[in-house]
Parts: sequence; C-alpha cells; structure tokens
Amino acid sequence: MTKQRPKPLPMYTQLVFGFVIPTVVLLYFSDDSRLGPLWGMVVALAFPLALELYSLSTRRKVSYLSIAAIVGILLIGAISVLGLNEQWLAVRRAAIYIVGAVAIAGLLRFRYDLIEKGLATMLDMDAIRNAIQKDADAKYRRLVTWTVSGYALLLLILGVWTYVLTIVFISAPTNSSEFNAQYAELRLLSLAVVSVPLLIGATGLLMNLLIKLERMTGLSLEQLMKKK
Repeated sequence: MTKQRPKPLPMYTQLVFGFVIPTVVLLYFSDDSRLGPLWGMVVALAFPLALELYSLSTRRKVSYLSIAAIVGILLIGAISVLGLNEQWLAVRRAAIYIVGAVAIAGLLRFRYDLIEKGLATMLDMDAIRNAIQKDADAKYRRLVTWTVSGYALLLLILGVWTYVLTIVFISAPTNSSEFNAQYAELRLLSLAVVSVPLLIGATGLLMNLLIKLERMTGLSLEQLMKKK
C-alpha cells in the first residue's frame, strides 16, 4: 500500500506563521521595554523557521526550496545579530530573485527537460505534443523558451529593484529596535512593489503562453490544463 503524499500546509497557516506573526513581533515587541531588538528578531524568525522545518520533516524527500528558505531565514538572523550593514541585507533579499533567474536560465540552456517537467505540473503535455504538428515543433519550443526567459528576466529585474529598495529604505543600524521595525515595514512595502508586480508579470507570461498554445494546437483552455 503506497503512502499518501502529505498535503502542503494551508495558505493561511503559511501567511500567519511566515508573515503576520513575525511582522507584529518586529513592529510592536522589539523595543527595549519588551523583548528588545535581539530577542525580537529571534522570536520573529522562529515562527517561519519552525514552519519550514515542519514542512521539511513531513515530506518524503528533501525539499530544496525549504532548505533555501531555512538558510535565508538564518542569514537574516545572522545579519541582525552580527550587526552587519544594510548592504548585506539588500544582497540577501535580492539574491532570492537573482539566483532564481540564473537557475532558470541554466535549466533552459542545459536541462530543457526539467523545464518541460515543470510545465507538466500545470499543462497536459501529452495532449499538447499530440496536437502539435511536426513543422510547428520548433515554433512551440521557441514559445516555451521565450516565456521562461521572460520569467527569468522578470526575476532579475525584481532582484535589482529589491536591492535598491532595501538600501534606500533601511537607515537604522542592525541589531536595533529601529532596524527591526524598518525591516518589518520593508516586508509590508515589498508586498505592493515586489510581490504584486511578480504576480502580475508571471500571470501575464502564463496567459500569453496559453493563448498561443490554443492557437497552435487547436485545443481549448480546459484541454490544455492538466487534469487533477
């Protein structure tokens, strides 16, 4: 009897433990009269760290995304505790997007099969391949390459923007209650000026891919999408 694959944590759980609670702790409990800047940062990071460790422990195989998230959380703590300047924080925040862009570009160049596997989590690749005429195969590959390259470019731009935003926004010294508050405010600001553009850009690229696949294959949107 095969073991049932563990379900991912609900979105609201990830939002509360990974964002809401840390933000509240950094904003309201990091002053010297309460937890203080050091323990405020430690407590704030403990919640997303525990969430990632729990998620990692419930999977049957190693999740590189969870490991990357854990390393990223620990780096934020190290930057604060060691009193490193805001440039280190800017590099840490920007690295998420830039490393992602480089990784995607590398897969596109050397492991195109993994790109196809990624698309197969959303699209019915068998139906698409059967519907594509032989003379349109090169056109299909160019379409996928253009879409994935566009996403990598989007990540690269957001990485640079995140670096600049962090340098401009953070002015307080690390390991201070002012820094903790500014970092929390920066995370809130990033929702509007980083996460939303990322969502809009990724959605636009996906919609363009689906529209052109509909024209290329003659399949409807329902036929293109992977059946659950």
